[in-house]
Amino acid sequence: MMRKTKRHKRIHAIATAGVAALVTLALPGCTAASDEVRAPSPTAPGAVGTTTAPAAAPTPPAPSPTYALSTAPRTIPAVREHEPARGPGWKPAPGARVVVAQYDTAALADEARLLAGELGLAYGEAAAPRAGDVELSVEGSGKPESYTLTVKDGRVRINGPDEAGVFYGTRTLKQAVRAAGTAPEGTVRDGPAKPQRGLNLDIARKHFTPDWIKGRLREMADLKLNQLGLHLIRRVPAQPQPVHRPPGVGQLHLVTSLGGSGGLLAYPLSFVRSDVT
Repeated sequence: MMRKTKRHKRIHAIATAGVAALVTLALPGCTAASDEVRAPSPTAPGAVGTTTAPAAAPTPPAPSPTYALSTAPRTIPAVREHEPARGPGWKPAPGARVVVAQYDTAALADEARLLAGELGLAYGEAAAPRAGDVELSVEGSGKPESYTLTVKDGRVRINGPDEAGVFYGTRTLKQAVRAAGTAPEGTVRDGPAKPQRGLNLDIARKHFTPDWIKGRLREMADLKLNQLGLHLIRRVPAQPQPVHRPPGVGQLHLVTSLGGSGGLLAYPLSFVRSDVT
């Protein structure tokens, strides 16, 4: 009886140990499976609690610059009409040129060279205009000496019905750049209010040097004046005497002042440019 009891206990112990061994072998797999359930794969959609850093958000594009509505350029005399626009305007830049429409090269070469020298630009003759350039042309209709100046897309375009108008457009551009450093975006439509705009100089009673007079001529051109009056003599003789005109100056007109006390020579200066030497 005792032998059977001991044998039974021994069998029970062996069975218990076997069960314990099987449980021990099964637990790591169960634990790993449980961990996989508790911690979803980082690559699984909707995973929570992952340790990987979130993907960087894409860099938004730089915002486009905004510009206030432009104002009329600061010039003397003031322009008669300015159509404002939004944009950076125009200013002289390295590589920029003054170019002339191919069919106007002979007519506007002097104006283009003068403006190029004043603004530190190159003279491109009849080259095709590109960004940063100033283009001159004689075209369109309008009153004599009128012009249109357009600043758009980084370029300047000046045109008028005659050479004088285009030249006065270059004076507006020059004044605008020197006053503010840039020509404002938009379109200027301008023309003289009077056909004759000039300066009278009495050189009969006071001596003025030739260089001083030449300086005034250049200032007159920038101010869009077109006539210089020189008071040369104290009295006009009974018969007007022939007067020799200086080279490069248009036809002279002898005008007798009221009372016959003096004479005035009126020089038409519609084309005062770089030929004042």
